[in-house]
Amino acid sequence: MTRPSSIVTHPQRDAIETALLNGTPFRNIAEQFGVSITALSRHKGTLAGTIAKASASECTSRADALRAKIERLEHKAESLGEKAEKDGDLKTALAAVRERARLLELGLKVADALEIQQRIEALEASITPEQSPEIKTEMGGF
Repeated sequence: MTRPSSIVTHPQRDAIETALLNGTPFRNIAEQFGVSITALSRHKGTLAGTIAKASASECTSRADALRAKIERLEHKAESLGEKAEKDGDLKTALAAVRERARLLELGLKVADALEIQQRIEALEASITPEQSPEIKTEMGGF
């Protein structure tokens, strides 16, 4: 098992990471906190992955909450449609069918967006810190 980096075990890790995220030059951070530029470079690469994972988790949570809301609305539309049909109100029953179709379409869009986000995150996770500048240059920056 590898040992934790000097940044991970540093008592001022949060301040170092904040400086990295703010774009403070490595040289300045190294001097201020007594760490190596190499350690800063390596840590910044892993920091990006950590942020991406946190972002993915947040995105998944929001998508799950949205799907649950859509499902509740779909059940409500189904229930109201059945009641309208039993009451002989075919116009309202048909409106409920249309609403359920719209909610189904919305649910599929949410699922597609989540799948795309997960694929992007998987690709980003597969890019090593060494590859990142090269890929960014090839793609015109992102």
